[in-house]
Amino acid sequence: MKLPCRIGPFNACPGYNWKIHAALLAPLTLALALVVLRHGWWGEDVRQYYLASREALPALWPAVQLFSDMAAPVIYALYLIVLAFSLVPAGVSASPGVTARRAEGRMLICRLVLFGFLLVFLTTGFFKFAFGMPRPGELWPPHFFTLDYSYHSFPSGHTTEIVAAVLPLAFFFRKKIVYIALALFIALVGYSRIWLGWHHPVDILGGMLWGGLIARVICCSPCSDTAPEPPNPVPFHGKSLSEPPLENTSIKKRSKEQA
Repeated sequence: MKLPCRIGPFNACPGYNWKIHAALLAPLTLALALVVLRHGWWGEDVRQYYLASREALPALWPAVQLFSDMAAPVIYALYLIVLAFSLVPAGVSASPGVTARRAEGRMLICRLVLFGFLLVFLTTGFFKFAFGMPRPGELWPPHFFTLDYSYHSFPSGHTTEIVAAVLPLAFFFRKKIVYIALALFIALVGYSRIWLGWHHPVDILGGMLWGGLIARVICCSPCSDTAPEPPNPVPFHGKSLSEPPLENTSIKKRSKEQA
């Protein structure tokens, strides 16, 4: 599937590094595993536990709510920094490496808008509407194809959005300290949705998996472990420098015939 050159092909990162992908989601996966082992994927046990936690720490509740709500704007602010860097005129510090990074940044922003926003908001909203899963404290069974917000639990929209936006950003910066910081950021956002009583653990898992697939589509960074192939030799008079001159080959042929 070919798209305009500023956006790149549908799969703009054929050498996608799934190991780093898994490492970025590892803290949230670990947190979910601990919650599930103690309380299960769903039900009153997990809701009552975190309700008691919120009542025991009333001063923490507003801070966690603020962090959960502001997490996405913080990430998009980082994307604005990438956009500002990418739109610097070509004549300013126009070394080949910097120019390539700016082009990569522009492509990343375009793919975030095209694939990220459309896939995150449209598909996640449709899943919530179609599955109609009850939020913590609401009665079973699910209300399929409902507009009732109380039955829009699966998957977690906050988790989907954060994972889909953070992973491509981490691959763009390609720094170990950035990987660690963003991995912890993802974990805190996902866990906060459970602690605040908005979602069940299974909702966070669904958001993490779906957001990870969207991030795979958005990503356009050269994040393969393998080194790129060397460029072809520079042509000279219409011929490659790797080809021997015709004179030398003809001399060799004559010498072979005489022998």
